[in-house]
Amino acid sequence: MIRAQDLGIRFGDNKPVLQQVDLQIQVNEFVSLLGPSGCGKSTLLRLVAGLLDPTEGELRVSLETGDWKSHVLLLGQQGFVFQDPTLLPWRTVRDNIRLPMELRGASRAQQAEAVRRSLELIGLLPDDAEKYPRMLSGGMRMRVSLARALVMQPRLLLLDEPFAALDDMLRQQLNEELLGIWQQHPCTALFVTHNVAEAVFLSQRVLIMGSQPGTIVEVIDVPFAYPRAPGLKVDVEFAQLVGKVATSLRESVA
Repeated sequence: MIRAQDLGIRFGDNKPVLQQVDLQIQVNEFVSLLGPSGCGKSTLLRLVAGLLDPTEGELRVSLETGDWKSHVLLLGQQGFVFQDPTLLPWRTVRDNIRLPMELRGASRAQQAEAVRRSLELIGLLPDDAEKYPRMLSGGMRMRVSLARALVMQPRLLLLDEPFAALDDMLRQQLNEELLGIWQQHPCTALFVTHNVAEAVFLSQRVLIMGSQPGTIVEVIDVPFAYPRAPGLKVDVEFAQLVGKVATSLRESVA
């Protein structure tokens, strides 16, 4: 679904932030980006989303089979989940979730059905729909952010460290829920994280990035089949792969 060749971007000081990034992500594949702070993971995500323009190389996204577009904003085709839930404080949960459909001009009936479906997907009760963000826990706010990203049933889901601010127990729970949603409603997912075990648990492939400038230095396949039960995390093979990925990550900044 995504192809990048010799992709790069420079900002105001003309120093390269990303350089010579080669990338191929298949339809409905779940891929994680790992790398040191400042290596350009989030920048790469924003390039894929069409929120930034590359200054070098080529980036193409396939909207339909055989229909390749050069760096287009996938309106209605993508969902973006940020590290901060970015909910509008004056809107209820329901109104936050339906915002993308409202902006796209969907009917009230379509919005209502989509919100119901999204609430069900993330495990929130109907009563939660009338609450405001200030009334929610951090985990619930992130669930609402995820529901908003899923409400248009996107073909491309971009996640920029969405669980980084949560405690470890809640983080693991949301990892499992995210995988369940992805398996129930397949889409291409690109997930940015600093957490090695999280990347291995979620992904089919892990892309290791180096910095100065940022580029992809290694691609590691994850062999475990889906669905992935929580018990996988105490499996010896899982621990060995986490160790391998962690070593590659350390070497990327050596």
